[in-house]
Amino acid sequence: MTASPIARSIVQGFPENGRVAIFLHHLGGGGVERVMVNLMHGLVDLNIPVDLVIVSLTGPHVASIPSQVRIVNLNKERVSRAIWPLAQYLRREKPTALLTALTHTNVAAVIARVLSRTRVRVAVSERNHISFWYKRGQHPPLVRLCHRLRPWAYRKADAIISISNGVGDDLAKLTGIDRSRITTIYNPTVTPELLIRSEEPVDHPWFAPGQPPVILGVGRFVDQKNFPLLINAFHRVRQQRPARLVILGEGEKRAELESQISRLGLTQDVLLPGFVSNPYAWMKRSSVFVFSSDFEGLGNVLIEAMACGTSVISTACPSGPEEILLQGKVGRLIPVNDLPAMTEAILETLDRPQDPQSLIERAKTFSCDVITRQYLQLLVPGVRIDS
Repeated sequence: MTASPIARSIVQGFPENGRVAIFLHHLGGGGVERVMVNLMHGLVDLNIPVDLVIVSLTGPHVASIPSQVRIVNLNKERVSRAIWPLAQYLRREKPTALLTALTHTNVAAVIARVLSRTRVRVAVSERNHISFWYKRGQHPPLVRLCHRLRPWAYRKADAIISISNGVGDDLAKLTGIDRSRITTIYNPTVTPELLIRSEEPVDHPWFAPGQPPVILGVGRFVDQKNFPLLINAFHRVRQQRPARLVILGEGEKRAELESQISRLGLTQDVLLPGFVSNPYAWMKRSSVFVFSSDFEGLGNVLIEAMACGTSVISTACPSGPEEILLQGKVGRLIPVNDLPAMTEAILETLDRPQDPQSLIERAKTFSCDVITRQYLQLLVPGVRIDS
C-alpha cells in the first residue's frame, strides 16, 4: 500500500517501547478483515509498532499485511481455543492496547485479559447491526453463548467502538450499556491504494466504448445483501432500456442467484465473476453502484464506490447508509426491499448521473488517515498527533 499523507505526522505521548495489538480470527475476504488491514497500514504510517495476533493466518488479505507488522500466529482452529494463548501473549508482551473486532473475538479478548491478570487496555468493536443479524436464522451454540456473554464482556472492556451511530444505538439498547460509553468511529475505508487501483483497466468487453451502461453490486452472496431484489429491479430496467448487471462476490446463495437470472432470461446481461482482486476498477467504470442490503453495520463498498466518483443508490437500511449519504443529500436512498423504488432510482440515475465530485468529497470523511487518528487517540488516551 502506498504511504498516505498521515506519514508526515508526528505522534506525541505514545509510550516508549509501546505496541498496539490487533486480535482477529483470520483474514478472510470480508469487509471487517479489509478495514483492519487498512488500519494496520494507517498505524504503521504513523510509526506505531503493531502486532497482529491472529487465531489462524489464513485468507486473501494475508498478502496485504504491512511488512512492518509483527505477526503472532496462534495457529488454532477456533477462537475459543485461542483464549489461553492470547492471555499468555498479553502477560508476556503487555501491549499498550488490544483492539479486536466481531463479537466472538471481542468476548475472547476480554476473557483473555482477565486470565492474563494484566491491565492491558482492551477496546472491542461491533461491526454489524446485532439485533437484525441475531434474529436471522439459527445460530450454533458458541454463537448463542457469545451473544449472552456480550453485555458482561463489553462492560469489562476499556473502550467500546461502533462503526456507525445506528450500530451504537442498537448495541446500547441490546446490552443495557449506557450509550455514552460507546464511541462511534467509522471504518478506515478510503486509502491511497484504492484510488490508484481504481484507475487500472478492466479486461472485460462490457466496459469497451459504446457498450450499454453497467450497473454494479458488490458483496457476499447471503440473504443480508438481498441481491435477488437487485436482479429483479434490473429485470425491470432491462425491459425499458439496454443495460448490464455485474455482481462481484461469492457465497452460499450463488446457485439461487444463478437460477433466478436464468429464470428471468437474463443470462446474457448479468455477470457473476466471483471474488475479484481489484473491485475498485469495476466501480470506477460502472454507471451506477447499487447497495441493496436489508441491514448493515456501515457499508464499506458503498463508500468505496463513492470514492471512485460513481453514482450510488442504497437502501435506507439500519445501519450506516443514511449516515454515509447524509440522509440522501449525497447519493440516493430508497426504502428497504422496495422493488418499484429501486427500479425507478436506477432508471433515473442512468439518465441523470450524480455529481462525482460531491461523492468523492463525502468519501474523504472515511479516509484511512482521518480514521486512524481517531482509533489511536481512543486506544491510547493522551496521544497527540501533530501534522
